[in-house]
Amino acid sequence: MGVMTWGQLRMNLQQTLPGISLDLIDEFLNVRYARVLDHTRWLGLEGTAYVETVAAYQSTTDTVAVTQGSNTIVGTATAWNSGMTGQKILIGGDGALYTFTYVNATHATLDRVYEANSNSGLAYSLVTNVYALPADFKALVDKDDAVQGAEDGFPLDQLSEPDLDSSVGFRTAIGEPAVVSVAISPASLDGGTTWQIEFYPMPQYAKGYKIRYLRAAVAFNGTNTSASSLPFVSDGVLLAGCRSDIWAYDGNQAKMTFYEAKFADELAAMVRADRLKRARETLKPAKRFTRHRIERLLRNSSPRIPN
Repeated sequence: MGVMTWGQLRMNLQQTLPGISLDLIDEFLNVRYARVLDHTRWLGLEGTAYVETVAAYQSTTDTVAVTQGSNTIVGTATAWNSGMTGQKILIGGDGALYTFTYVNATHATLDRVYEANSNSGLAYSLVTNVYALPADFKALVDKDDAVQGAEDGFPLDQLSEPDLDSSVGFRTAIGEPAVVSVAISPASLDGGTTWQIEFYPMPQYAKGYKIRYLRAAVAFNGTNTSASSLPFVSDGVLLAGCRSDIWAYDGNQAKMTFYEAKFADELAAMVRADRLKRARETLKPAKRFTRHRIERLLRNSSPRIPN
């Protein structure tokens, strides 16, 4: 398996054909690395993480006052703190979610002006329904149990963000999550690609949800020389593949053919090793036994459009 860094692989390949461009070697490394990763569904590309939800705060004796057209809210008997900033707030029964920003123990602001009628003495809830996924997240594994319930391990249903919007509409239900939606995070607009997961109903309790996902591999960019390929990718397969490319570039057909065959042998050995590691899949309920959960959820949720 891989133990060499990108820099060591590059140095080794330089010796194959002295004087060859480093940019060309870097290109060969990345192309071969991509070919290996796309060759099959590698077990080594599957990752596991736990998303820890935050318990919802649902007011009992404390209340808020709101003013239509203003983004400032005023609390009575509240004890707000800076750790609440960024949470979603559901006020009274208007069905709209706002983003909460702490000002002091009795004052906060919303991410937009309050849209319903002015009122006071309203009950409210603070919830966190969206969570960041691991930095190396690429996609959920293509399995029904990619996201598992915190207590029983039962799989949560997966919906795209548009499907969740059209099915649920306003997010008003707080309880045990039954549905998840994965989407690119708004933070990605600042560069890079990050992902987030939304739970619905919005989590009422602090629990850990197991996520099974495919990892994104970081390529060699010419500067991250101390980094390396994913552990399951052998140095031999990358060296053989790149040497084949180098000799093809140099016009040496015999050496190119030799190393291309070696690349194929190394890749086949990786596949055999992957199959040996792959654990036997456990039996799971067929989807037809679980699809009723989203239907039941929608029947029991608050109306999509409040009166």
